[in-house]
Amino acid sequence: MSPLVSVIMPCYNAERYVKEAVQSVFDQTLRSWELIVVDDGSTDGSPAILRELAAREPHMRVITRSTPSGSPAVPRNEGTDAATGQYIAFLDSDDRWLPDKLMHQCYLMHTTTADIVYSNYEKTDARGTRAGRVITAPETATFRQLMRGNYIACSTVIYNTYTLGKRYFPQIGHEDFCCWLSMLRDGYVAYNTNTVEMLYRISDTSVSHNKLRTVAWTWHILRREQGLPLLTAIYCLMSHLAKATMKKLN
Repeated sequence: MSPLVSVIMPCYNAERYVKEAVQSVFDQTLRSWELIVVDDGSTDGSPAILRELAAREPHMRVITRSTPSGSPAVPRNEGTDAATGQYIAFLDSDDRWLPDKLMHQCYLMHTTTADIVYSNYEKTDARGTRAGRVITAPETATFRQLMRGNYIACSTVIYNTYTLGKRYFPQIGHEDFCCWLSMLRDGYVAYNTNTVEMLYRISDTSVSHNKLRTVAWTWHILRREQGLPLLTAIYCLMSHLAKATMKKLN
């Protein structure tokens, strides 16, 4: 019998955090899941940790890449190819889910017309310490709304492959933002559970820590990937920057 949810986790040199991330999947109250971890050529202790975890959990499997891809899009896409569940969810190897995450999201999808669901989340420091720094996103996300600021955190997303098919990440910066836009541009609406379901670790080594680089990524998506006119793209970029600043202050 196929699992209800396929959880995709890319991993690259995450030995400090990956065990906590994996354990947060093991601890889910909804039990019908498979966890697919794609190790992207790690050179630290991550592969050994993943082997030990997979040895005690039959619903976890590890795909090992021989060389690093340099992009989280590649391991996420490989995990998506291997997924067998109706729903696909994403969890980064330095984040953690709260125990009812999958149960709350699947309940919303089963009782409404939602095909894409996300949630609020809480920031932690690099050690994972919580301090009530909750990021509350709007109740829905449409294409037009998200163009003015990405408030959907990757590690909160789950979507229905029976309606959307399998969706893949482009190999560009802010690949998750671009992927959500591709879903919403097709006319789908994403819905928030309006609950906190993920702990987001703030680290100096995170991909999005370099703010100038993330601005360049966003501009590329607005102008090149989505083809917005210059003035519209500038307006959307300014909206992104304002919302990012407000989020940073939380």
